[in-house]
Order: sequence, then C-alpha cells, then structure tokens
Amino acid sequence: MSVLIVDDEDGIVGMLTEFLERDFAVEGFTDPVEALERLRQHSFDFIISDQRMPGLKGTDLLKESITVSPESERIMLTAYADIAVVIESINEARVSYVLTKPVTPEQVLLSVRQLAKSYRLRKENDNLLHSLRQHNQHLSEEVLRQTSELRSINQKLLNVQKAREQMTQIAVHDLKNPLSNLKLAIDAMERGMLDFSSKEFLAIARDSVEAMNDLVVDMLSIAALSSEFQSLPKRPTQIADILRASVNAFSPAADHKSIDVQMKLPNRLPMVSVNERRMREVFDNLISNAIKYTPQGGSVTVSALADNGSIVLSVSDTGQGMTSEDMTRAFGEFQRLSARPTGGESSTGLGLFIVKRIVDMHEGAIELRSDGVDRGTTFKVRLPVKQATAG
Repeated sequence: MSVLIVDDEDGIVGMLTEFLERDFAVEGFTDPVEALERLRQHSFDFIISDQRMPGLKGTDLLKESITVSPESERIMLTAYADIAVVIESINEARVSYVLTKPVTPEQVLLSVRQLAKSYRLRKENDNLLHSLRQHNQHLSEEVLRQTSELRSINQKLLNVQKAREQMTQIAVHDLKNPLSNLKLAIDAMERGMLDFSSKEFLAIARDSVEAMNDLVVDMLSIAALSSEFQSLPKRPTQIADILRASVNAFSPAADHKSIDVQMKLPNRLPMVSVNERRMREVFDNLISNAIKYTPQGGSVTVSALADNGSIVLSVSDTGQGMTSEDMTRAFGEFQRLSARPTGGESSTGLGLFIVKRIVDMHEGAIELRSDGVDRGTTFKVRLPVKQATAG
C-alpha cells in the first residue's frame, strides 16, 4: 500500500518516510503544490498532510485530493488545537484522523495501520458486495431465461394440445363419410342389391379405405414431427435420387390421368444433408398434389438447380391453380382450399402443412406461386448447401 507525506519541514518528512517505508511504499514532499501535482499523476492509498504550509493549507490540499484520488484515506497533522480546523478537516476534507503536533512516528504508524485495516475491510466488503450484485444479476438473468423457456415450452405444449384436440375433431369428421360409405357398400352387398355390380361396391369400399388410410398416415406424420421438434437425423444425400424415386412412385397415377411428368435435373448437384425419409415425404406430397389437382392430359414438371449456396427444387403443374386467399392459407393445418382433386382422389388438408414443417426443420424455405385459377401452381423448396458435404 502507498503513502503520500506532505509537510513543509524536511525533518518531519524524512522521519515519517523512514519510519513508514518499512511497511508501505512512501513518497514525501515539502511543497504542497508539487505533492498535489504528483497526486494527479498517481493515486495513493493514504495521504498525510500538515495543515500550516506556505502556498497551500493542508485542508485545501486534502479537499482537492478528493477529486483526484477519492478512494484515499486522509490524516491531518496540525500544531494548533483549533476546533474549527478539526471540523473543517473532517467535514470537508474527509479526514479520518487529526493528529496534534508534536507527533511521534509511532502515532502516525498506528493511525495508518488502523486505517489500512479499515481500508482492507472496506475493500473486501466492496468486493463482496460487487460479487453479490453480480451473482444476483446472474440469478435474475437466469430466472428470466428459465421463465422465458418455461413459457415457450408451455406455449408449445398448449399448441400441441390444441392441435391434437383439433386433429381429433377433424379426424372424426373426415372419417365419418368414408366409414358411412363403406358401411353402405357392405350393407348393399349383404342384401344382394342388383343396382350396382360387385366391382362398383368394391370400388366404393376401396376409395373409402384409401381416404381413411391417407388421413391416418398424415395424422401419424404430424404426431411424429411434433415429437421430433427440430431434431432430425440427417446425412449427406444426393437430392436428385429422392426426386426420381418420388416421380417413379406416382407414375401409375399420372399415366392413369394421361398426365405428362417431366424431370429436368442437372447431371450433378451438390450433396446436401437431409433426413431422406422426411425429404421423400416432402416430394411425395408435392408431386402427388400436382397430379391430383391437374386435369386429364395436363403436365407436371419436376426440376432442380444449384443457386447461390442453395439447391432449389421445383414442382410445377398445369392444374387448377390457386386464388390469392388459397395461397395465404395453403400451409396451414387442416386447410380446405378452393381446388378439388380432378380424378375423385381424397385430400386430408394436411399435406402442405407437413411439407412446410419438414422444410423448416431442414433450415430451408418453401414458396408458392400461382397466377390464378386454372393457371397452374409452382412450389419451390430451397435447401441450404451450408450443410452440404462434397460427393
């Protein structure tokens, strides 16, 4: 710890310096102006100043020291038992001790040691308070963070609960008609009704079962995605292989409606990290919808290209298109849009919601474009190549 001694008598400065420097780093000055200038350059833990000095009184020097070294402890030396000086020293100069001359080095050392002890305790207390404030701040921030996380989790749970309730209601509603049709077909076949052939009854039954199966499959997919949240196992994949597999799977449906399906794929695309099963589900939905909502003799085009750090995958059709209202609602859950399947196919209203969820979980984006009713539809899926691995 450091001590600044200021006294116009060389003998006192020398005596106190020699006595105190055994325990402290000491600097002594006989000129109070020089001492003040030194104080502006370097902070001292303790300042010991005489009161009566030529050019600058001790009380003035100590008051000035408050500005340049506010943390210092101050001791006043005075040869006069002047109560006014004592009061001024304590009140205005923040003096801790006033020692009356003649003063012994032992008195000064004892005063400095006592102040040093108080100084250390105060510093320790300040450090402790600072640590406590930091700890409290950290606790407050942690409480706020965890509260925010809990609110977010609670909201997700509420959303999941709401979605499940809505899913149950719509499932009951959407299963009611195919179940009724299936029951009617079975009842009619049991009674031997002659108005329809067995094949026609079986076709009604088959269509009813397919509609129910589509709804169950989509509901199971949503339930699985809800439990996966944003964690999907992924691996480097050649996305063109997934597109070809989806097109091949729906070729019979396209041939049945005389729809021309074209693939425009470059010879080589960057490999991108995806969950193959979920990404296949995306393109199965998009290609199936394109065929489903395109009339006899129409066309569907599946294409891909690398674009500015992304892979853009497109599915376009010449089908019924969408209204502006349809486009704002297309990716919502259980949405019934204005277009209807052109070949009597079933629709659950869940496919595009599932597609959007899977694309989001791959940090991708999906966009929809349609110039209006009967002017076709294009879906574009953009996947980042930042996750890609060279292949």
